[in-house]
Amino acid sequence: MGEGPIIAINESIIKIEELGLDNPTYSMQKDGGRWRKYFPADSPECDHSPNCDGCPYTVRPKKATLLVHNRESLFCYPDYSPRYVFDWRDLGMDHNDISLVTAIRIAQFMGCTSFNFVSCDLHAFGDMGVYDVETNTISIDSLYQWQPLRLKAVFADIDHRFITPRDYKPPKDLKVSFGVISNDAYRLNTVFCKSDLPGELHYYMKPESATKGLNALLDEIEKEGADVAVLAHHDMYFRNGWLQKMKTQIAKLPDSWVCAGVIGKDMRGCMCGKFHDMRIVDVINTASIHEFPQEACCFDECVIIINMKKGFRFDEALDGFDLYGTLCVLQTWEMGGTAWVIDAFAEHYCMRPFSWFPDDDFKRRYKWLYDRYQSKFEKVDSTVFVNKPRFETSAA
Repeated sequence: MGEGPIIAINESIIKIEELGLDNPTYSMQKDGGRWRKYFPADSPECDHSPNCDGCPYTVRPKKATLLVHNRESLFCYPDYSPRYVFDWRDLGMDHNDISLVTAIRIAQFMGCTSFNFVSCDLHAFGDMGVYDVETNTISIDSLYQWQPLRLKAVFADIDHRFITPRDYKPPKDLKVSFGVISNDAYRLNTVFCKSDLPGELHYYMKPESATKGLNALLDEIEKEGADVAVLAHHDMYFRNGWLQKMKTQIAKLPDSWVCAGVIGKDMRGCMCGKFHDMRIVDVINTASIHEFPQEACCFDECVIIINMKKGFRFDEALDGFDLYGTLCVLQTWEMGGTAWVIDAFAEHYCMRPFSWFPDDDFKRRYKWLYDRYQSKFEKVDSTVFVNKPRFETSAA
């Protein structure tokens, strides 16, 4: 559907708001309600103003911007905000026209040049069935049979397409596989395996290095035909609903995405995500400063999500079991792809003590990353480093 504005006509706003879309959304209540006595040229009049809550044919949106017409619905929901009153003359219209034409002109006023008409079945294939959102019933109303003729000339002048139930094809459900490298079967069974997740788990016990173990898992997941691989630590726990939440976020990513995570740093180096490290009371939640998905410069290694269509594999020259959350982002950029932190809260029952400090092997690996990528990228970052104010959203 794209990222442009949505103008919902009359009661269709009920269904639109249920979808929770990110698009700017407008509820056009142009016609006013049944209590309207008449609508003379300049002064609308209504027997029921200013209380419109019980007035048929009008719908109070929950949070969409309300659009009302100064000649037909001026008195509708006067206390609602945000609320805009429009006049057909300000839209360059020759006369007060039907709702769909008015919606097109408002969209053009906003700068729109291409239009998707959703469930306009009358104009798409002549179906005069009228769906009542509130009663969930369909009736045939010949009152509207003249409208296609009126709209024919309007449609001829704009770039448009119809999207109807006949045309709708649900998006392919992503096939997701999980992979875990572990050195502790008991920890794997008592934490990760208690998560509410479907399907088979691929695991690799005591690999020589994280990159080699994860690549072996990715090879198995590829053979399985999965679209997405979730590579997680054995002490991660995913609550009921996490998988669907993850899929919803992945669907918002551009085709360029290669990897994603649930906690990491944004492109400024600030901690980003929704996450609970169970060693601390506070829950990390950066929704006050981030919109999700958010582009990332590195991930915590506890959860890394891979787009299997991109053929990604970790560079096995990185040994050990740290910094591969930074490596995968650097490799993604090297491939011309993008990396993202998504809104998918999860819990990490981590046992590494806060007293842990990067040792000489960690520093050697970091220097290897820096030496390899400094000519191409401005910085090499890691969630290990607490560097205020770039880390101002951390609970640490």
